[in-house]
Amino acid sequence: MFLKRMACGDVTMDKLFLGGIVTVYSRQLKLTDYGDAFTRSCFAKNKEASFCLIKPDAYTKAGKIIDHLYKSGFMLSSLKMGRFTPATTARFLQHNNCQSAEASEHMLSDVSIGMEVQGENAVARLQECCAELQRKFGSGNNVKNAVHCSSSDQGRKADVETFFSHEISTSAIFNNCSLCVIKPHVVAAGQAGEVIDWILEEGFEISAMQMFNIDKPTAQEFLEIYRGVLPEFSTMVE
Repeated sequence: MFLKRMACGDVTMDKLFLGGIVTVYSRQLKLTDYGDAFTRSCFAKNKEASFCLIKPDAYTKAGKIIDHLYKSGFMLSSLKMGRFTPATTARFLQHNNCQSAEASEHMLSDVSIGMEVQGENAVARLQECCAELQRKFGSGNNVKNAVHCSSSDQGRKADVETFFSHEISTSAIFNNCSLCVIKPHVVAAGQAGEVIDWILEEGFEISAMQMFNIDKPTAQEFLEIYRGVLPEFSTMVE
């Protein structure tokens, strides 16, 4: 067997974190662990993860909040809009040391947007970032304060496990609606928040939202209608 090192332009340093998905010559690979202790020591401190929740009261400011996260140096690895149930609300508030009936009522009032973010020293930096967002978009109290973020890595794991579970399903209503896809190059450029903000500013309601990594067969199926019609079909799939 002969092996040769080859450059792969699609794989960049910002995509190398646990849980990330990289594309190597049209094959998607999920990063599940570090190869050795040295790699862990080099990457772990620079690619820490945390969790941010956009609360119901800040729905109309979601685009601006996401844009602020990007401009603060964070990268979104997962995102989902969903509606809490009484059971998930109780569990979420319990592990965040909050038993307020007002907080529970607020979480159940409308949709929330959960995001797992990546960045250097993410837990501490995200707390500072969210404090700014609460001052800017919050209502001045501890309940309707626009955003929540995890206070520790253990808290992040509990928040992610709760919000991204099947118990919090899509908030899509599939009625009098259309679909908007924010393409990979826009997400990679950190401009997704601007797109979301523009949609909301134009008076549209976003009833559901989720971030996906699409493999090549799924992309081909999604774009099938353009096969043989547009000469750039293969480029669009890639």
